[in-house]
Amino acid sequence: HNIYLHSALVKSREIDRTRRADIREANMYFLIEAAIALSVSFFINLFVVAVFGQAFYQQTNQAAFNVCANSSLHDYAKIFPRNNLTVAVDIYQGGVILGCLFGPAALYIWAVGLLAAGQSSTMTGTYAGQF
Repeated sequence: HNIYLHSALVKSREIDRTRRADIREANMYFLIEAAIALSVSFFINLFVVAVFGQAFYQQTNQAAFNVCANSSLHDYAKIFPRNNLTVAVDIYQGGVILGCLFGPAALYIWAVGLLAAGQSSTMTGTYAGQF
């Protein structure tokens, strides 16, 4: 949706389409703008996958319980069963364990990030549907 929307927004810009130099310049700026947007998105996704991979790879429920029980967010430890099965993480448990590992600020950053991702997805889908 983002590439489709971005293409539609660029198409609506005022350029003299009879001059090849103007078209070439517009294409260059479109390439730079799209590359920056996609690169930022790529690195954010890379960091999320790397942090989750480091935090959850071969982690057991008991280990997750212990991490949360020994942190300032000890009230959240009860969401992890006390067994040695591999932890199955959903969005909620992922935010909780990040908060337990990296402090309460990480829990709130995760929540704001999820809210922002939902808003961005909603707006992009709506705008792309208009073009």
